[in-house]
Amino acid sequence: MLIGTIKKTEPLDKSSLKNCQERWDNLIKPINSLGILEQLSVRLAGILSCDHFCFLKSELILVATSDKKASDFKESFLAFLAEKQNTDIVLFNEDFKDCDITKQEDILRLIDKGAQFLEREVSEECNVICLSDVLGEGILKLDISLIKENVEPVDLLNNMGNFEIVIMIGIILKAAEKRTLIIIDSVAASIAALVATEICPLVKEFLFMPSKLDNPIYKLILQKLKIAPCLDFEFTKLNGTGGLLFLFLLKMSLNLSKNMKTFAETGVSTVENK
Repeated sequence: MLIGTIKKTEPLDKSSLKNCQERWDNLIKPINSLGILEQLSVRLAGILSCDHFCFLKSELILVATSDKKASDFKESFLAFLAEKQNTDIVLFNEDFKDCDITKQEDILRLIDKGAQFLEREVSEECNVICLSDVLGEGILKLDISLIKENVEPVDLLNNMGNFEIVIMIGIILKAAEKRTLIIIDSVAASIAALVATEICPLVKEFLFMPSKLDNPIYKLILQKLKIAPCLDFEFTKLNGTGGLLFLFLLKMSLNLSKNMKTFAETGVSTVENK
């Protein structure tokens, strides 16, 4: 399944990127004046193959240990934000009794398990996922020097030391194949994102890591992937909150692109006023 997923992953739609950028350039405003808001909708257009507007159906995937239940998050701030964003929370909480994280065949089986989970549990209409976890940073066993030394993907996989991160790799790879926007919002998910991009470089085109976090692994991965976060709420931990807040920006970007008028639509001369 892994090889098939990689082969089916395609780059962003160049025609949609071009058409969306041209619309922004012709709206009644100075070119590029809205910065990230413009960039967001252009990338969305390329991911979802729509010229400038599309409806977003988002789901928050929380990876957890097997003792966690969906009811544990029912009254949380995360659930409140998710409800306001019309975003369903999907919990992965399976156990791994039959897996050995030191065996490559089991690692590949876990990646497939993550991909299957996305296909099985996330709705067909979903075109945005926010990937996070409730594992706690104490479970992160990856040696940061492996990231610094640019080791091969197989070596990163063999040193994961954590079932849940490998599951997230599968979720990310399958989401990219399905042309889904992927918001990464935890340290563990950022590790999975890095490995996924090493396995399939096209995955990076679908990734967003919007939140800043003062964590050495997270900051190093942002640097490796050359991603600049756009939200700085001084979070001390990422658990999906940043991703849900980022959805507000995505939706605002789309609404501006759709509802602002172009020079042609108002009959205003672009030569005189642009």
